Amino acid sequence: MKKIFSILPLLFLFSGCAYVAKPLVPSDSEIKQIRQKNYILGNENIAYIGEPIVLIKEYRVLESMSALKADNSFTITGGLSSATVNVFGTEGQEFPIVGSIKVNSEHCNTIAIPGSRFVFAIKADGTFSGVVAGFDYGGSPIQRVNVYKINPPNTRFCPTKVQHIIKDAPFTNMELIYSGLSDDALQLLYREYTPDDLIRPAYTQELSYPPDAKIIRFKTFRIEVTEASAEKLVYSVMEE
Repeated sequence: MKKIFSILPLLFLFSGCAYVAKPLVPSDSEIKQIRQKNYILGNENIAYIGEPIVLIKEYRVLESMSALKADNSFTITGGLSSATVNVFGTEGQEFPIVGSIKVNSEHCNTIAIPGSRFVFAIKADGTFSGVVAGFDYGGSPIQRVNVYKINPPNTRFCPTKVQHIIKDAPFTNMELIYSGLSDDALQLLYREYTPDDLIRPAYTQELSYPPDAKIIRFKTFRIEVTEASAEKLVYSVMEE
């Protein structure tokens, strides 16, 4: 009889709940138009040999929040036996959001941290909830038995947005490079690139203008030349 009563506390101890995470459901994504250029219309600029006079990148991206970034280096330790955890991360390191879980009725994102088969619940304020989970009951730590702590305790994980280039959408990625000045010509090089910055060989063109040219016309661009030398070009983009 005494043996039975001595076992009861252990049964109660190991009857704690296991937190089970839900796999990630793709979050709402937003399509954004990105436009970058290296000049302002009418402003004077300087380009040295090999530098772009005109650089334009215009493309679309699919933007989503799919990672959390640590604001400082940290360690998470705890757990017993097969549920033991001893992982670390560094300041600025990004961890993919792989699922979600409710901890005391609060929605948490779960992140994967290298070195563990478990996932870690991060609260809305960016702090570690103390909950480590799996994606099924059989593989999830029992929470009353397994206690997990993060050091330093004030570590926060901040949302980061990830952008993926939509490669089949219309895009512009080009540059007009200053190649130098000779007795015969002011030389430029026109190049086009793929959205991920690979050169498109069929879209490379060498251009020559009179060495004393004051206006450069190329496609829709009108460029006023203030000074041209073997070292640099002083210019203003007036039309694009």
